[in-house]
Amino acid sequence: MPNETLHIKPPATRWDGNYRGVYFRISTHRLSEKSDPEWPELTKDNWAFYIYLIERQCPVDYWEAIWLEPKRERGGWLNYPYYACPLADLEWHCGMTWYSKENGPDEEFGIVKAGCDYGHLWDEGYTYSVEGIKREVMACIDSLHEQTQILWRCSACDEYGLPDDTGFVTRDGYFLHSECVWKQKEEREAKDA
Repeated sequence: MPNETLHIKPPATRWDGNYRGVYFRISTHRLSEKSDPEWPELTKDNWAFYIYLIERQCPVDYWEAIWLEPKRERGGWLNYPYYACPLADLEWHCGMTWYSKENGPDEEFGIVKAGCDYGHLWDEGYTYSVEGIKREVMACIDSLHEQTQILWRCSACDEYGLPDDTGFVTRDGYFLHSECVWKQKEEREAKDA
């Protein structure tokens, strides 16, 4: 595999990035700015991270295994039995605790958002940072690549492929199809001629 890099763009309380072709988000929030001695957890940073898998980047059988049907629970609310899907076996911080289904533009394709949080009883007393959580995100995505073959989106043409077969990863961590690079080179040469 080519040497990938991780890009993080830090807005106020979330950091979005792409590692090995998988989009992710790290977020933190506080439930309250007001201190309450009886509920100190309300003012601590509540961290979580999520990975986003796009239908077009997954093998068909893998996508079918992770695109879950909801189960109606008592009281009428819907629940996804994510604990039984392959995503639950990834390297999450204390296990996967989030699963949702989203749609791409014009509902053209599906997106699975899966994640975990740092609000467990055994997290009490620990301080977390973006850099530390970033390492856990990378381990989670590495375990995904061990589980199945994930395609990368080409930054030039928006089609999907594999770095070793159809293209390469730039030193900035972006995937490009070889044919897109040659096409861009030909266009530059034609423009300069």
